[in-house]
Amino acid sequence: MCLTACISIHAAAADYLQSRLNNGLRYHILPTGEHNSRLAVQLQVEVGAADEENGEEGMAHMVEHMNFRSSPAYPQGIAAQLSARSWQMGRHFNAQTTYDYTRYLLLPPRGNRELEDSLTIAAEILRPRQFKPSDWQIEQKTVLNEWRNRQNAENRLTLKRNAPLLQGSHHGRYPPIGGETAIRTAEAGQLSRFHNKWYAPNNAVILITGDIDPQTVQRELTKRLGDLQRITLPARCGIECEPPLQNGWRSATVQDAENGDSSLDLVFRFRNPSSRRADSEGEYQRLLDNFAAYIIESRLKKQTLPPTILSLSLHSGNLARQTGSVSISAVTTPDGHRNALHTLLNLRRSILAEPATEEEIAAYRRLFAPNTPISATSVLPQNLTAALQDADRGIFRQQSWQNRTEYNKTVRQQLYRIDSKAVNRRIREWLDADDKLAVARAPGNRKPELPDSSRFEQFAASALPPAQTATSQPNRREKKNKLSSAAKKTVRPDDGAMPLLPQNRPSADGSPFYAPIPGQVLNSRFDHPNKVAYYQLGNGDQAVILQHPSAGDRVYFQALSEGGYMQSTLNPLQAKLAAELLWQQMPDKWQQWSRPHGLGLNYRLDSHSQSVSGDVPYVRLGELLRL
Repeated sequence: MCLTACISIHAAAADYLQSRLNNGLRYHILPTGEHNSRLAVQLQVEVGAADEENGEEGMAHMVEHMNFRSSPAYPQGIAAQLSARSWQMGRHFNAQTTYDYTRYLLLPPRGNRELEDSLTIAAEILRPRQFKPSDWQIEQKTVLNEWRNRQNAENRLTLKRNAPLLQGSHHGRYPPIGGETAIRTAEAGQLSRFHNKWYAPNNAVILITGDIDPQTVQRELTKRLGDLQRITLPARCGIECEPPLQNGWRSATVQDAENGDSSLDLVFRFRNPSSRRADSEGEYQRLLDNFAAYIIESRLKKQTLPPTILSLSLHSGNLARQTGSVSISAVTTPDGHRNALHTLLNLRRSILAEPATEEEIAAYRRLFAPNTPISATSVLPQNLTAALQDADRGIFRQQSWQNRTEYNKTVRQQLYRIDSKAVNRRIREWLDADDKLAVARAPGNRKPELPDSSRFEQFAASALPPAQTATSQPNRREKKNKLSSAAKKTVRPDDGAMPLLPQNRPSADGSPFYAPIPGQVLNSRFDHPNKVAYYQLGNGDQAVILQHPSAGDRVYFQALSEGGYMQSTLNPLQAKLAAELLWQQMPDKWQQWSRPHGLGLNYRLDSHSQSVSGDVPYVRLGELLRL
């Protein structure tokens, strides 16, 4: 008896199967172009921390942990039995809970020979569960330990950065892991009820990809998950998920004793349901977003900046399920926020006053053409990493996978709908949105100097004091996948000499670092009026050192790269988990050494960028750079 309701078997590629079981489980079976026995199974359950009601804080994440404990098919515990069969936590099985979903990843060590086991695990995760109190007593300690590891500067700063953007929404209540009290007071029975309320085949989507035979996988999937029962699902978080938008300008500051960043962002928030659609119109809207971002970035590149602004960049993304944001960001000197605000407010005005031309739109359209060839043959993902990235971009966002030919046809069809009128309308929707926010971050507990937000427009029209308009500099943009750093250090007022890069010297205090490998400075120059030194390093990085008295006796360091977890060589879920583990599990000897020596370091990974920032007494700059 076939339990598969063939609602849609996608014909985009002969070997790609997309359909739904009678119990509502959506599935995608996607073979890759490699023949190496590799297999990946990803299961996404449509529940996250934003769906938690009062009294359920952190339960989506706690349930994620408990799903690897004992079950009918794995009485000794899924994680324990997998470990006994040489599966490694993190490498071969892992999971992630966000505000919007919970996702499980299985990469069996024996590849497609463990297809049946992988599908059985997926079935156990979705099956109704009665978690044992004894299991929760053990797992509770693991969750608490994870919570403690997250009590670091980077996670604290992330919460503070997000607070003004998400305030008033379910996304802004607490991090997905929840709070310590919620973890300590949760009971196994509560977790079972939460699981059974949300975990069911009709609230999940599964991807099976790798060196596989699609028909065989389809039969096994039906056999092992087809008997799961659908349930009546509660309503998901709706308007409660969206941050309430306000009219007019507001301002917020982010301060933390361990923060080394100094920046100012103009953030524009708006509802963007049209860009989330899983159809051709959604593709058009996302392309339109790309064109608008391209025009804004081209305007940023033409700007000359005051010496208190080190670089400009544009960021866009989704804040919640129907809310997006665009921000123009300036990396500043520690006391440069007022100057940066004046510059960015006027930059916004100039962008709105200089509409995109048809010539600019045509130029950007031509950039797409070489990357969207229309081939006569279907092209499957080249490897497992490419397939998992496709899933992260589309399949798990309620879209279908498209082979490259099909996708390119869709893009080209929408590409020629875009004209300058549509792009200028999108830019105005962004930069003239009702909800506008200036967010300032300063090193340590320094309070950024900003005018009252009710006076922003008048402030933008005013002239800056002469001391802040002395000399301008070109906008320094980070090259793709290259590291750019900016460090500020104190010098004597009469010291006009070019600062030297720190020398590699052995540490005399037992600092836990590997011996550095000597590098090479290819060229350098020094801007005497502004006391800015530029170094081109042999590894392709550029170092920028700004001498500024506001730094006192400390150095403030920031390294920026455009390589994020959506790089073509990375598995997005594993990259995000690896970044979390790196900073949660920093070796004890580093933790014990850093604080007494006044050295702080933070890390942030986004989809298309990453940054490292920190500060340290000037005499220990070499140690910071070695780290």
